[in-house]
This record gives sequence, C-alpha cells and structure tokens, in this order.
Amino acid sequence: MTEKKQQLSGVLNLRIDDALAREVDRIAGVEATSASEAARKLLGYGVEVQRQIEASYLRLPYNLDRETVEGRLVIEAAWKPYTQRELWDREDAFEAQLSDAEDRASR
Repeated sequence: MTEKKQQLSGVLNLRIDDALAREVDRIAGVEATSASEAARKLLGYGVEVQRQIEASYLRLPYNLDRETVEGRLVIEAAWKPYTQRELWDREDAFEAQLSDAEDRASR
C-alpha cells in the first residue's frame, strides 16, 4: 500500500549553520529521504518536545516557582515495538477510516 502524500502549504526559510546542515543531510541519508523531509520530521519532533516541556511545567506543584527553583531539562527518546493491544487498536482505527472513506465515496 502506498501512502498518500500530505498536502503542504506553509513555507519556512531557515538559516542553519554548517554543522546542523551536515547533520540534517546525514539523517536524510539514513532515512533515505530528502533533507527537506528530514528537517520537517525533526522540526515536528522539536514541537512535540516543546509541548511536553510546557505540560511538565503544569504538573509542578502550584506553589513552586520555576523561575526561582533550579532544575534541568531531561529529554528521552526510545523506539518501542507496539504491544498486541496497540496493534489491534491501530487496525480498528484504520478499518474505521476505510469505512468512513467508503461511506463518503458512496454518497
């Protein structure tokens, strides 16, 4: 099954240093994709991390002032295989999407 390309409409021009450009190119080579696709994926990861950081602040005790308390940022990433339950849930969601698409097409 081939994936449908996502329609992209926004444009963002970035100036990056040589070291970062080399790293994006390296990742693109590993992923067998373009540097633009690799950078888009990395930017998405960065947005996800930023949202998790913001959410972690909300989980702090309300009387803790994060501006005056010293702390550190911890970022972890790991690849984990899906559990059988997660696979079933993904399959159910995919089948529901197919059913919805078929319903829309038949109208």
